[in-house]
Amino acid sequence: RAIADADGNIVTLASQTRLAASSGTPVYEMEMRFDLPAGADLDALRQRLSAIENSLHVEITLSPA
Repeated sequence: RAIADADGNIVTLASQTRLAASSGTPVYEMEMRFDLPAGADLDALRQRLSAIENSLHVEITLSPA
Protein backbone atom coordinates (compact mmCIF):
# COMPACT_ATOMS: atom_id res chain seq x y z
CA ARG A 1 0.00 0.00 0.00
CA ALA A 2 2.90 2.36 0.72
CA ILE A 3 4.08 2.16 -2.89
CA ALA A 4 0.57 2.70 -4.25
CA ASP A 5 0.10 5.71 -1.97
CA ALA A 6 3.29 7.16 -3.51
CA ASP A 7 1.73 6.62 -6.96
CA GLY A 8 4.27 3.87 -7.62
CA ASN A 9 3.94 0.91 -9.94
CA ILE A 10 5.30 -2.55 -9.08
CA VAL A 11 7.25 -3.81 -12.10
CA THR A 12 8.56 -7.18 -10.84
CA LEU A 13 8.19 -9.26 -7.71
CA ALA A 14 10.19 -12.38 -6.85
CA SER A 15 10.61 -14.35 -3.63
CA GLN A 16 12.69 -17.23 -2.36
CA THR A 17 13.93 -18.87 0.80
CA ARG A 18 17.56 -19.41 1.68
CA LEU A 19 19.44 -20.68 4.70
CA ALA A 20 20.99 -18.07 6.97
CA ALA A 21 24.78 -18.35 6.89
CA SER A 22 25.24 -18.18 10.65
CA SER A 23 22.43 -20.46 11.86
CA GLY A 24 21.09 -22.41 8.90
CA THR A 25 17.62 -21.08 9.67
CA PRO A 26 15.41 -20.59 6.61
CA VAL A 27 15.09 -16.92 5.67
CA TYR A 28 12.39 -15.60 3.35
CA GLU A 29 13.52 -12.99 0.84
CA MET A 30 11.46 -10.87 -1.51
CA GLU A 31 12.74 -8.55 -4.21
CA MET A 32 10.41 -5.96 -5.61
CA ARG A 33 11.21 -3.50 -8.36
CA PHE A 34 8.95 -0.53 -8.69
CA ASP A 35 8.75 2.77 -10.51
CA LEU A 36 7.86 6.07 -8.89
CA PRO A 37 6.80 9.28 -10.59
CA ALA A 38 9.41 12.04 -10.79
CA GLY A 39 7.67 14.10 -8.11
CA ALA A 40 7.27 11.28 -5.58
CA ASP A 41 7.97 12.15 -1.95
CA LEU A 42 10.83 9.72 -1.23
CA ASP A 43 11.17 10.80 2.40
CA ALA A 44 7.50 10.03 3.05
CA LEU A 45 7.87 6.62 1.36
CA ARG A 46 10.95 5.82 3.44
CA GLN A 47 9.05 6.73 6.61
CA ARG A 48 6.14 4.46 5.62
CA LEU A 49 8.52 1.59 4.83
CA SER A 50 10.33 2.11 8.13
CA ALA A 51 7.02 1.77 9.95
CA ILE A 52 6.38 -1.48 8.05
CA GLU A 53 9.83 -2.76 9.03
CA ASN A 54 9.14 -2.07 12.68
CA SER A 55 5.66 -3.55 12.74
CA LEU A 56 6.59 -6.73 10.85
CA HIS A 57 10.14 -7.13 12.21
CA VAL A 58 11.62 -7.24 8.72
CA GLU A 59 14.42 -5.44 6.90
CA ILE A 60 13.64 -3.32 3.85
CA THR A 61 16.47 -2.03 1.68
CA LEU A 62 15.92 0.57 -1.03
CA SER A 63 18.37 0.80 -3.92
CA PRO A 64 18.12 3.13 -6.89
CA ALA A 65 17.84 1.47 -10.29
